[in-house]
Amino acid sequence: MRSTLICVLGLFLMDTLCYGESEARRRNITLTADRKTIRGQQSLTLTCNVEDSAGWKYEWFRQTSTDSEKTRLQTADGGESDRLSISQGGIYTCRGWRREPDAFTPESNAVIINETVPNKAVVTLQPNWPEIYRGETVTIRCEIQGGGDTKWTYDWRPDNLKTPTLHEHKISSSGGYSCRGLKDSYSFTEWSNVIRLTVSSNKPKPTLTADKTIIPVGGRLRLTCSVDGSADWKYDWFRQTSESSGSQLMLRNVNPNRVISVYQGGIYYCRGGRGDSVFYTENSNTVTIQETVSNKAVVTLQPNGPLIYSGETITVRCEIKGGGNTRWEYEWRVNTNISHKDNEYKIIRASVSHSGDYRCKGRKDSYSSTEWSDVFTLTVSSNKPKPTLTADKTIIPVGGSVRLTCSVDGSADWSYDLYRQTSESSEAQLIRNVNLNRVISVNQGGIYYCRGGRGDSVFYTEDSNKVTIQETVSNKAVVTLQPNWPLIYSGETITVRCEIKRGGNTRWEYEWSRNRDISHKDNEYKIIKASVSHSGDYRCKGRKDSYSSTEWSKVFRLTVSSNKPKAKLRADNRDIPVGGSVTLTCSVDSSSSGWKDYWYRGEKTSEPLTTQDAVLQSNGQISVSQGGSYWCRGGRGDPVYHTEYSGYININNIVPNKAVVTLQPNWTEIYSGETIMLRCEIHDGDTEWEYEWKIPRYTSPNNNEYLISKASSHHSGNYRCKGKKKNAERFLTEWSTYIKLTVSGNKPAPVLTVSPLWLSPGDSVTLSCEVEHPSAGWRFYWYKTVPKLSDNSYIYELLPGSINGTEQDSYIIHGPTHTAGYKCRAGRGDPVYYTQYSKPGFVWSGDVHSAVTLKVSPDRVQHFTSDSVSLSCEGNFTKCRVRRFPEDYSDCYNWRSITGSTCNIKRYQQSDAVYWCESGSGEFSNTVNITIQ
Repeated sequence: MRSTLICVLGLFLMDTLCYGESEARRRNITLTADRKTIRGQQSLTLTCNVEDSAGWKYEWFRQTSTDSEKTRLQTADGGESDRLSISQGGIYTCRGWRREPDAFTPESNAVIINETVPNKAVVTLQPNWPEIYRGETVTIRCEIQGGGDTKWTYDWRPDNLKTPTLHEHKISSSGGYSCRGLKDSYSFTEWSNVIRLTVSSNKPKPTLTADKTIIPVGGRLRLTCSVDGSADWKYDWFRQTSESSGSQLMLRNVNPNRVISVYQGGIYYCRGGRGDSVFYTENSNTVTIQETVSNKAVVTLQPNGPLIYSGETITVRCEIKGGGNTRWEYEWRVNTNISHKDNEYKIIRASVSHSGDYRCKGRKDSYSSTEWSDVFTLTVSSNKPKPTLTADKTIIPVGGSVRLTCSVDGSADWSYDLYRQTSESSEAQLIRNVNLNRVISVNQGGIYYCRGGRGDSVFYTEDSNKVTIQETVSNKAVVTLQPNWPLIYSGETITVRCEIKRGGNTRWEYEWSRNRDISHKDNEYKIIKASVSHSGDYRCKGRKDSYSSTEWSKVFRLTVSSNKPKAKLRADNRDIPVGGSVTLTCSVDSSSSGWKDYWYRGEKTSEPLTTQDAVLQSNGQISVSQGGSYWCRGGRGDPVYHTEYSGYININNIVPNKAVVTLQPNWTEIYSGETIMLRCEIHDGDTEWEYEWKIPRYTSPNNNEYLISKASSHHSGNYRCKGKKKNAERFLTEWSTYIKLTVSGNKPAPVLTVSPLWLSPGDSVTLSCEVEHPSAGWRFYWYKTVPKLSDNSYIYELLPGSINGTEQDSYIIHGPTHTAGYKCRAGRGDPVYYTQYSKPGFVWSGDVHSAVTLKVSPDRVQHFTSDSVSLSCEGNFTKCRVRRFPEDYSDCYNWRSITGSTCNIKRYQQSDAVYWCESGSGEFSNTVNITIQ
């Protein structure tokens, strides 16, 4: 029974297991990846998906190649997750399993994962030519950067290489090549960049250039051979000495700088070559180089003239300097056209077409020659030349000659013939044949011309211009003027005459030049009523025949003025002294001469004065002893030409009476505001007078008095007067002497002195008032000062007896007993002019019996600097103040502290002074003299 149960249980379990296994194998399983390639340090995720996946676990497998064994991968979660993160390439599969009962799914599909390694593949060319030519080969190589010791295999693009897994290949066809390296079947690098190779079917041809094509004397030039678009060429250089000669190899395999220097002429070409089995280019273009020899070519002209004329015969020649025995060939360039092989041009009967720029050079062989000569410009003129005849002067001086010069402009080698005519209608005579200096001297007057000629068969110019030469005879012409006045006035009559010195019996003709105009044939001009138009420079000369004459006379300048001259009258004195005379002088305001004076008194229309009227002197002056108005004018010529009248001068007769200026009141100094009177007094005579004053600034009065009511500083100055007789023309006194008036702008301030200053019983006090000019009419006014406390001042009361002032400048006060103050001032004139008040003067008394008393505490005369002093006013008063002297009579308010009627003097403010009190009723106290020690 027990065995039966075990058997049944075993059958049940086996049946269950077999059922689970068969169910698992019927499940669909799928493996997927989020991408197929791992790049660099990245990873990717695989997902294993089992149909009805509940409760499954997973196993993961990897192969490194299709024929390698599968390796089961260990996972950290024991197969719980259906996802796996991987970072290696390979072939991946998965399956699912679970327990109770154990069951496994079949393996999933395989997923191939590729891994990109960080190494970099690079394709290189050896040699590194971007372009090769048919017949050349290059090696391409795949290099793995940072490949280390790894054994790499290679993939190439394109994949038509014979052994594509090798790392290098020789190629000779165009295309773009790239590669990559493989570590195994699923680990490889990225593809390299494409390197592109071009294979040209055309064989290259170098280019040969020269920095210049002519080698200068002793110099070199540079040849450059280059193959465009390719590199690593070396060059062979070839030279031919002529186009038909064989080429000679000069240099082989010149380094890649492609440049050589040459110093020989010839035909040059080059070719390039490169590679181990050298590949050659075609030959380059040829460059022809000319060598310049040191000899110099020069174009010369025979005959050598800068300008040739149509019809002349000339030779243009090419000369080689330092040519030695070389047999030269010649090249000519005329106006850029190359022609002629000989060394000279012979031109018979030159024409304008032969004009141009001529250059030449000599050639030793095909590639050696001189430089082109300097340009020689040949000018052939179609115009027959005409000489120019010039004279250094056209007038032959006395005993001298002139130089004639005949010249043809722009050409040379001329000889000259000179001809002379004695008149315009006479036949010309050949004077001489002039040599090449073109200059001759002649000493005869006449008409001259010349012509030039040159060459073996002489070619003549046209005749030159004609030059008229005048011969100067030794006689001298002079222009004179009658009458001979340097300045003529409109309306005068004159004669201008031409005189020939040592003229003999010759019958002269005359030429006149006035302001460069030639006119008049007679020997004189008669000008009636001259005008400004006759002014000018007059010259004349005498002529013996057509070509013989005197020199022009010196210029005589005739000036005719349109302004009628005016006489000027001058007197040495306008006043005739008693019993005397004055001298009058008449002059004409003119630079001309010949004037006679005409004198007039009274009206201009009156007859001129005679010797009966005045003393006429020969020097244009007269003496007169009679007063009146005098005139003059000048006259000259026949008929008489008169000037304008002069201005008039009034002449006065001086009477013996004397004028005097007086001042009322007669004070030496006047002050602003005073009233004064100036009076003009005429001595000795009871005649009625008119008066004339000279005063500063103000209008002159007509009468004999001048009243100044309020003088000011403007009235200061000098005053004088004179008298003129009424009803008697031109009779007057001389001017009085000056009286000087000074008006001061400062009001005078008198100075008051008091004596004595301190009273003793029975004393009298004397007041003295001093002004600056005490004797100048002053009266003095005396005042007593009365204190006025309301405005800290004084009022003044006249002292007895001084209401009208006192003549004395002192005043005596008898028997005063109290301290008192006084002032004074002065006054003068009518109305009274007062000075300022004087400063107050004081007389001091120590009498304490007045209505006001000054008490000092401490009560002593002398005090010390350490003391404080109090001054007190006592008495019957309502107001009182303490005053001191000196210190400007100020009261205590201004210089000390005061309490009621007590003044307190602080220690640091103490000084010697006199002190007293003043009451509101106008009374003074006793005075105290305080001394500080």
